[in-house]
Amino acid sequence: MILGILASLSFGVWKEVKIFNMGFFDLFDNITSKIFMPLGGLLISIFTGWILSKKKIREELSTHGKFPTRYYYAFIFLIRYVTPICISLVLLNQLGLGKWLGLS
Repeated sequence: MILGILASLSFGVWKEVKIFNMGFFDLFDNITSKIFMPLGGLLISIFTGWILSKKKIREELSTHGKFPTRYYYAFIFLIRYVTPICISLVLLNQLGLGKWLGLS
């Protein structure tokens, strides 16, 4: 609630209050879109690929046996190896480390 109040006040009374040269709303927006969303996607892909049981993944992909799971092994490979690497590159780029690594 407090964060919401700060974000809404950044359009009015606290328009001139800046943190890192941004208002509260812009600060919260940047933190959410550049850090928390890629980090959340990375954690979800790691959880799904390495922690969640293979039986549960197959059940979810096939809608509990209603549809065939032809692409199950491709999905497992992508969610374990490709997706975390790609999301990590996005996160590093958003943090400004992409220039050092030659990403942007």
